[in-house]
Amino acid sequence: MPATVHIISSRKVVYFRYHGLVTPDECMSVMSRAANAPECKPDDGHLADFSATEDFAGDFHQILRIVTHKSALDMPVVPGTPCAIYAPNDLTFGVARMYQQIAAGMLAFDVAVFRDEAGALAHLGVREPSIAALTALDG
Repeated sequence: MPATVHIISSRKVVYFRYHGLVTPDECMSVMSRAANAPECKPDDGHLADFSATEDFAGDFHQILRIVTHKSALDMPVVPGTPCAIYAPNDLTFGVARMYQQIAAGMLAFDVAVFRDEAGALAHLGVREPSIAALTALDG
């Protein structure tokens, strides 16, 4: 499965890790899993990690479909809650920027895209020095 979700309650972060070939359907599936998790809270920041993604099977319309799906989920969100997308390579950075632009008008999240882990973690207000350190907290 090219996407997993891990809720790190101690840091109020929902961590999505994508790897390999990522499809829009997989993105929507993992978002739905998070939305249905009782431990996911309205002010939990979201961290999408595309560092291990090799390819994305989608285009602008598919990104629009993903954002529309997330906006339709029965998941309350405190306006301005941070969503950091860690996208270190050109392909994932471009896809993430499309997502950010569409999400700006549709989602309550403050979506930002980063090529470095430190920037993504800072956007979430997390003090751990790396994603590995963050995910080790509740593991």
